[in-house]
Amino acid sequence: LHVRSRRQRQMCIRDRRSFGEIAALTKRATRGAGYAWGACEDASAATEWLSRYGLPGVDVLSQALSTRAQPPMARVTIGEPWTAADGTHICPLMAGAALTDHIRHAADDGGITILGLRSPLLTVGCVGVFGEAIDRCYQLEWNEIQIEVGRERCLIKGDALDLSNSSTDKFKCTKIDAAPPHDIPLCPARPSIAAAHWSHLEQLASQTYAPATVASRLSGAGPGDG
Repeated sequence: LHVRSRRQRQMCIRDRRSFGEIAALTKRATRGAGYAWGACEDASAATEWLSRYGLPGVDVLSQALSTRAQPPMARVTIGEPWTAADGTHICPLMAGAALTDHIRHAADDGGITILGLRSPLLTVGCVGVFGEAIDRCYQLEWNEIQIEVGRERCLIKGDALDLSNSSTDKFKCTKIDAAPPHDIPLCPARPSIAAAHWSHLEQLASQTYAPATVASRLSGAGPGDG
């Protein structure tokens, strides 16, 4: 007899949320996890982008924010792999920001390689947003999967199980020449999201709320004293 844990049961419960709700909560949750506002904007845009293409954006952001460790990136050297200074796996939001800063070099020396990356799908979202903004296409690779993004494009090749990897030892970004696909996949206006992941982001977002006081409650922010 297989008995599911409480966590497993929660993961089976799914809610539908609008893209606006996703963008708003993910931005505040990332702030609650201790990131600067710039990274919060990136997280919100990347998560919404992934969700619009039917990918588990909320799930992977929840995964990435489950640890507050934000290892610093080593100096970026074009033509050489990037690594975290302390030998751990790089934060996907930091990697996404660095890639968009140096992505013009993704066509040189066979692309840009990152050795050690957490939640790689979130970095894909960052590059996808950037690629569409500048009308360029990029191929992202890790483990047994390849994803082409940019120019209204999100084509996945390989084992879909690798999409939600919590980390990878090797991630590669390469510039490619590709036209927008004729058939762009459509995602429901209210994607289905695991309740446990949504609840985790709500808990992080609550860290940004101002603490309640008697004065604030009496002024209308909450129920006043009887």
